[in-house]
Amino acid sequence: MHTPLRLLAGERLYGDVYYLYGPVAPYFNAALYRIFGPHLNTLYAAGLIGSLLLVLMVFQLGRALMPTTAAMLAAAAVLLFSVFKQSGNLIFPYTYSALYGTCLATLALILMIRHLRSGRMPGLVAAAAVSGLALCCKLEFGFAAGAALAALLYLTPKERRARTTLAALGTFVLVPLVVYGLVLTGTPAQAVFGDTCLLPGSIPAELLHFNRLKLGLFSPAKTAMEMLSALALLGALGGAFLLLGRRLEGESIAWREEQTGRTWRVIAGSLGWLALSLLVYGTGWDLNPIRALPLLLAGMVWMLARPAAQPLDQPGKVRLLVAVFGLAVLARIFIRVPAGGAYGSGLLPVPMIPFFYLAVARLPALAPATAARVRRAVLVFFAVAIAAAAGVFAFRALASERQRLETARGDLRLEAPAAAVMGQALDFISRHSAPGQYIHGLPEGSSLNFLGRRPAPLRYEILTPGFLAPEGERQAVRALQQKDVPLVLFFNRPTDEFGPRVFGRDYCRILMGWIEENYELAADFTPPPLLQLWTSTRWTEDLTKSWTSTD
Repeated sequence: MHTPLRLLAGERLYGDVYYLYGPVAPYFNAALYRIFGPHLNTLYAAGLIGSLLLVLMVFQLGRALMPTTAAMLAAAAVLLFSVFKQSGNLIFPYTYSALYGTCLATLALILMIRHLRSGRMPGLVAAAAVSGLALCCKLEFGFAAGAALAALLYLTPKERRARTTLAALGTFVLVPLVVYGLVLTGTPAQAVFGDTCLLPGSIPAELLHFNRLKLGLFSPAKTAMEMLSALALLGALGGAFLLLGRRLEGESIAWREEQTGRTWRVIAGSLGWLALSLLVYGTGWDLNPIRALPLLLAGMVWMLARPAAQPLDQPGKVRLLVAVFGLAVLARIFIRVPAGGAYGSGLLPVPMIPFFYLAVARLPALAPATAARVRRAVLVFFAVAIAAAAGVFAFRALASERQRLETARGDLRLEAPAAAVMGQALDFISRHSAPGQYIHGLPEGSSLNFLGRRPAPLRYEILTPGFLAPEGERQAVRALQQKDVPLVLFFNRPTDEFGPRVFGRDYCRILMGWIEENYELAADFTPPPLLQLWTSTRWTEDLTKSWTSTD
């Protein structure tokens, strides 16, 4: 919400404002603020339009690999798990760099496929340029588009490969050079590459801890079992669909005994592995079949790119590009792919396409005599599963106790306790500070700056573990002194995912010590139900002193 507004006020990205990702999204949103005003509706509209375009692009890519009905189901799955899932979505994402990055990278993939079909050089240059722009949004999307671009060059005939490579890679590199060259004007390179973690050793240990947690590296054996269990679940389902197709076709279709026996062995082996995983490793009943995506995509790339498969026809080349892109975009979450949510919503859209393709096109091909029946059964299963998941999501949305928080810069629907304390905090800010005065929310609270129309005093709007070394804390203290910040607000927010848990006790002790010496408690916005929840989870023990808090 707030970073684009700071840019609109004349502050420099990376120089005056810390930002973890590339510069495209915040500057683009700043332009939207300039045209339509700094309002939540501006962001909601950008998220809705971007998400709709992404779903349409997924549908178009899907039609290049499989029938229209299957492509529609793949697009519906993306709409459900990436756009609407409550635990994290693309309409109001944790960073718009994810939304714009996945849109640009998907567009680049479409342009590559068009070049593959037409052979026209302007289309290739456009694909490379959009890929470079995706790299300036968020690295994983640029790398995925770059990997697909490399696969396209691999598929180019030898007589044209040198010229094509020069045009594609030159454009792909030129766009980031121009974008970051403009950003570097007046901004130290150390700040740019340090903020975006491009320098060797620039990733804080706490962020590495966070990534290891998300990847399941603290329990690698269990994580590996989850991935293999997802593959086993798909094996059992695939075998069941093959047998169902035979049953639906009738006994007039004779299967070879070895084919039937092989199918039953796959089912039995898959179910046995699932039982072993559940009983021995405790992987749980809520198996996520999406976790098998990296294995499926790696197998697909190997089957298409191996020398025995060459030369590929045009549909095979399209499948290879999509599979390479999907495998590359999942690299960050390779061993523990989530089913959407905050960190999966932007990464899953393109990989969903080969997932549906393998189920709708390749699985039925294993039994040619009953392929039509198997394909129909798979499509019905997907339709029912998507409808059921949509029903579950709708029920959760209706059952959640949410309230509308109305502000001058737009409305939010929040859990009832959060809406209450945010409303109280914003009212306190409006009564006890002037519009030009600085306020600061710790460890994460820049939404208060945006919604309360108060500027932020520090370069960092996020002070979760890993952002401030001791010298950085001293600089933050000097900034708070110089800008005469009247209000400091603390969100009672544990940060276990980064390792250190409590602000001021486990990290940022210097900054917290200065605040304790120079501020006194003014208000505590805590409804009784939330206070009871905090007490039950030892919040009172963790927070040695309660400050002006909002959540």
